[in-house]
Amino acid sequence: MKPYLEINDDLKLHQPDLDFAEELFALVDTNRLYLQKWLPWVSATKTVEDSRSFLKNVIRFSKGGQQLHSLIIYKNQLVGLVGFNTIRKVHQKAEVGYWLAENMQGKGIVTKSVHRLIHYGFHKMNLNRVLIRVNTENIASQNVAKRLHFTYEGTLRQSLKVNDEFADMQVYGLLESEFKKL
Repeated sequence: MKPYLEINDDLKLHQPDLDFAEELFALVDTNRLYLQKWLPWVSATKTVEDSRSFLKNVIRFSKGGQQLHSLIIYKNQLVGLVGFNTIRKVHQKAEVGYWLAENMQGKGIVTKSVHRLIHYGFHKMNLNRVLIRVNTENIASQNVAKRLHFTYEGTLRQSLKVNDEFADMQVYGLLESEFKKL
């Protein structure tokens, strides 16, 4: 399968494909302790079939235009996901979500992947606004938003339930007119 968004020789974004179910599950399982601090779905991902179901759903929602997910491939290895978790065409806005294997942190992979995704969103999908919601304790994800010149817009109190606790989420936004100036 060819990438549909190429970033550089080492980094590509691939369309989700059911052939990745086992590799995706293994990646989640290996990074379970790290990921479950931030993401509510990790504890429910217990089998390869759970990853297969996830991929089926994102493929369906991508075809329907409600979402657009990409597998992050770094040096020919699946290392994470990035995507528009929600797309509101009528309002020309989308919300970005992403996660990366813990041992791949600090290489600029997420920042480059999110940048490429939002470039695609503004230039090919006619988006006007892109949002990122980040747990207030997730400094690495906050830094991704800041590096990409997103504007901090506020904090949603007790907005997400993770591990039976409510977490506050910071909201960052970027407008297409601001992206053009970068």
